[in-house]
Amino acid sequence: RESNLVATGEYDSDDGWNVTCVAKRPRLPGSGGGSLATTSTPAAAVQRGYSTSQVFLALTRRFPLVGRYPEIVDALRELERYEIACQGDDHADREFQRCNSEALEYARAAAVVCGLEWSLGEEIGRSGRAGAVALLEKEPYIGKFRAGQIVDLFQTGTCAALTAFRSGDAPISSKGVRRFENEARRSMRHAPEKRALNRVVGISHMC
Repeated sequence: RESNLVATGEYDSDDGWNVTCVAKRPRLPGSGGGSLATTSTPAAAVQRGYSTSQVFLALTRRFPLVGRYPEIVDALRELERYEIACQGDDHADREFQRCNSEALEYARAAAVVCGLEWSLGEEIGRSGRAGAVALLEKEPYIGKFRAGQIVDLFQTGTCAALTAFRSGDAPISSKGVRRFENEARRSMRHAPEKRALNRVVGISHMC
């Protein structure tokens, strides 16, 4: 069945790995939910703007549920949850029918870190921060900004976006500016309170 997701020419506001972000097609009456897969074949992925190497990496890499660096993985998943708490997800958001690309990229990054087959500590010791960032950029789904966040998490236990979210402030984007609102004009502040509201039955994170 044809996917209900299409590639658009906009940058993900939080990373540079992919020059396209995934947008949701408006659903037609009676069309049903449709598949959530963005592409049905590698050839279709390339046709929609992904390079052959990107597709190859994504299709051949192991993404275990448990693996290396659990603290980094937990932090990336915490960032994912903050993004969903502030913005909603692609099913809950009826006003702005677009996939929550920032949350998706954090989830992907967590999976990649779980499956890393080389040591962050050894690479930093051998070639410094810049070398580790460059090597992370060769992994699927990881751009320069996300790679920098991963190295920060490894070295300090936190990163600028996580510190901002935890304090209730707006996170800083890959362009170096604070993301006070998303494209649907929803505030990116007060993430901890919004996450707490998620746990209360009947209260939406998009109130």
